[in-house]
Amino acid sequence: MTSSIRILLIDDQTTIRQALQMLLEREPGFEIVGGAADGETGITCVERLKPDVVLVDIEMPGIDGIETTCIIKERFPETNILILTGQDDQSCLQRALQAGAKGYLLKTTPAEDLIYAIRSVQKGYSQVSPGLIEKMMKKAEPAPEPVAPTTAKGQQFQDCLQGMQDFNLRCRALRSRAQPIAERGKALSLRLRDLEFHRDGFFLWDKPAAYGLALRGAEMDDDDVDIVTSAECLV
Repeated sequence: MTSSIRILLIDDQTTIRQALQMLLEREPGFEIVGGAADGETGITCVERLKPDVVLVDIEMPGIDGIETTCIIKERFPETNILILTGQDDQSCLQRALQAGAKGYLLKTTPAEDLIYAIRSVQKGYSQVSPGLIEKMMKKAEPAPEPVAPTTAKGQQFQDCLQGMQDFNLRCRALRSRAQPIAERGKALSLRLRDLEFHRDGFFLWDKPAAYGLALRGAEMDDDDVDIVTSAECLV
């Protein structure tokens, strides 16, 4: 019967330590021997508990996880360290591996991948989150240099590609010129609508009645009012 893998958790967040403990204790062959909220306490726990694998966070009060990893590997080289952090920065990954960590996983790693990584690290294999490996490979790849055409067809292809790029630039330039014209057109359309509104209101106005009210205000005779209103009606 194989012995259990003894695991120590070093993370300044209590909820994360408790969640990891509940998760890993359900896995057959895993034994959580303790937890620590900072690097100094974690180093003391490693000396006292002798764990096989230590899960270490990077951001912690006092000494950070990378320095903690370096000290543990110097004092207890047989201890395997797996960084479990939210930092997906490539520089943190490189520093952690240089400090002696056997693995580097993000806290968003699925539970089954974390369990597999712990077993792999205990066997001596290195484990890194797939997304971080892709970042490292992309950064390590040199930028492709332009290849000069060696045939007539290659030259034609290059000329066609250049023509398409020039056409694209011209389209963008025309679009930038057309946009102010379109905005002016919208403004003129709004003004035209306002003019139509005032015009319709003018023709719907009851002019005979309005003139009649004005004449009454001037205290004119009824005969005069009839003359004016009748003349107005003929207009």
